[in-house]
Amino acid sequence: MKKKLSFLVVLFFLTLTSQNSCTKEPTCVCGVENPESNLQWLKIALETIFNANIYQIVFENKEYIIIADFPGPDAISVVYDCDGTKMCEYGGINPGGNICTLNNPAAFWTFFEGNKKLIFKCRFNPE
Repeated sequence: MKKKLSFLVVLFFLTLTSQNSCTKEPTCVCGVENPESNLQWLKIALETIFNANIYQIVFENKEYIIIADFPGPDAISVVYDCDGTKMCEYGGINPGGNICTLNNPAAFWTFFEGNKKLIFKCRFNPE
């Protein structure tokens, strides 16, 4: 009985300790927590997006937010700086017509594939 009680006390404290250490860290991008709500330009952009993944990346010491459509024939990924300036587009039906003011777009997209951090997902949920 004494062993059982000791076991339960230890189990209780382990459970209590693990619950306190498993708190979710807030997402901080461009120096802002919860960027989907607190970056005005991103909040406005997301009002018209139905299905996309939003990523963060630091490339050549600059932070970027990428809004990437789901794969498909007209899927496009758009790169923004923290101020909301469109820096580059990749993909879409007319890939030759996309703007890109990044110094080295090919290196950026290669780096992006191996280093992107998913911030959140936008999903269309018909009601």
